[in-house]
Amino acid sequence: MKSPYFGKNKFERWKKFRTKAPILLGGHSKGGHLALYAGCYGKEYHERILQIYNYDGPGFIEPIKDLDLLSFIKSKVKTYIPEYSFFGRLFYHYQQPMIVQSYYTGIAQHDFISWKVKQNSYVLGVMTPKSQAFLERITHFLEKLSNEETHIFIENVFALYKKLGIINLRDVLSLNLKQILVFIESIGKLSPKVRHHLIEITSLVFSEIKKSKEIPLDDESDH
Repeated sequence: MKSPYFGKNKFERWKKFRTKAPILLGGHSKGGHLALYAGCYGKEYHERILQIYNYDGPGFIEPIKDLDLLSFIKSKVKTYIPEYSFFGRLFYHYQQPMIVQSYYTGIAQHDFISWKVKQNSYVLGVMTPKSQAFLERITHFLEKLSNEETHIFIENVFALYKKLGIINLRDVLSLNLKQILVFIESIGKLSPKVRHHLIEITSLVFSEIKKSKEIPLDDESDH
């Protein structure tokens, strides 16, 4: 089962036991992606949904053409991404994100534990040119995939993180590219085309991650 539909399915089961309560949905990374699908396609519950929070998660894999659904998305979805964002800028988003500063540099800013907070709100920043340039390189590869292949690709990117036990920047820096490529080669359900693009994109992402570093808490320099 593709994960967006899994998310919607779990939400349907949850709603049966909470028939009148207001609803807040949200998640980080893949969780934000699932929250979008679970909330936006449960139309009979839209009036009860107060907000959907997407923290640096991918958007909709296919464009939204339903005008009522678009209006709902624009009014209910809040998206937060770090200054260097990869996952949170993939695919279709229909609202301007809030951009948050981080104590990490580069793509490692995806770890939302590193995001800067002051009192009860995030410290806002601006998108970095390096993030835009990197996203354009990745988008170039993804445009070669069909919608079905894109679903499979996204599933396996997150499966890769889980399999390798990646939680934070230090986990990534302890890996080597060979370990990652061996895992990709072991995924039997991938077509040669998707496998090829997954290896290429993973290599690009890994090289970006290796450039990342943690900034000391008292370092307020540009990153």
